[in-house]
Amino acid sequence: MGRHNLKRLKKGDMIVFYSPETSFNGGEELKSFTAAGYVIDETPYKAEMTPDFHPFRRNMKFIECRETSILPLKISKEDFGKIAGAMGVKI
Repeated sequence: MGRHNLKRLKKGDMIVFYSPETSFNGGEELKSFTAAGYVIDETPYKAEMTPDFHPFRRNMKFIECRETSILPLKISKEDFGKIAGAMGVKI
């Protein structure tokens, strides 16, 4: 998520995190929601993951949850329409 998207988040917003793989740059296929939490700060900050990689982050209060595969989950046609519309997709 880029800095501009992170700026849209407000303190108190809840986020669930999707992990397509078991590690950041590869690993085994996972396709699961792996974490959930609340935004606890007001603005994004730059973090250093490696000397050449400095992504923007938000401070979070993570809550206890269990990993959940995306494969058996379904969304309704109405929810799909809402998501697609928010993404600017014309249906």
